[in-house]
Amino acid sequence: MENTINTKLGELEEELDKIKVASKIIQDAKNVTQDTINESKSILKSFEDSAKKSLKKTIETIEQDCLKKIEECSNILDENQNLAKNCYNPFKLRAC
Repeated sequence: MENTINTKLGELEEELDKIKVASKIIQDAKNVTQDTINESKSILKSFEDSAKKSLKKTIETIEQDCLKKIEECSNILDENQNLAKNCYNPFKLRAC
């Protein structure tokens, strides 16, 4: 009877060791998964920051280009207005 008890205790210890090993494997997998998640978040944050900087730079460039074009158009309108004033002036009796 004592031999059977010792055998069963030995079997229980083996099963407990298997459970401990499985628990360690699960914990390691959990840690690796968490590390992967953290690294992915870091990469995505870096990508997001780069995209925001690039978008900001693009918008600034477009704004500058638009302002230049508006200034050019304004200058052309001013020139055309001056030409129109000089084109027909009843006091000068001059036609274009």
